[in-house]
Amino acid sequence: MHRTTIPRAEWARYAALFSRAHQGWLVRIPGGSSAGRFRRLWIRTKGRGEATGGADIGGGTLILLEGLTGLIVESDERDLDCRLSMVGKQGSELTLRFLNPARPETVDGSAKEAEE
Repeated sequence: MHRTTIPRAEWARYAALFSRAHQGWLVRIPGGSSAGRFRRLWIRTKGRGEATGGADIGGGTLILLEGLTGLIVESDERDLDCRLSMVGKQGSELTLRFLNPARPETVDGSAKEAEE
């Protein structure tokens, strides 16, 4: 796996690009029961540099992380994104893991199986 830390100044732009590139990908939150089709990642900066990150993984599941301090993407050997981690204050972390690092329509049968 290759890890890339996204510079803070690029978070909002990266979130928009990431959302467009990964919309519809099958995603799971490790350690949780939430799974679905990735819809959108957003990052909002508040006064004094405070930031909040969030993700919509469909099915009414919205995840928020206040006090965002880092954004890390992990790619496999084919340079396909496998994980996205939002790191918060005091070591809190929210990780999205893509079930197949490819668009669902390119992986025969996987989209239907993951939804069942």
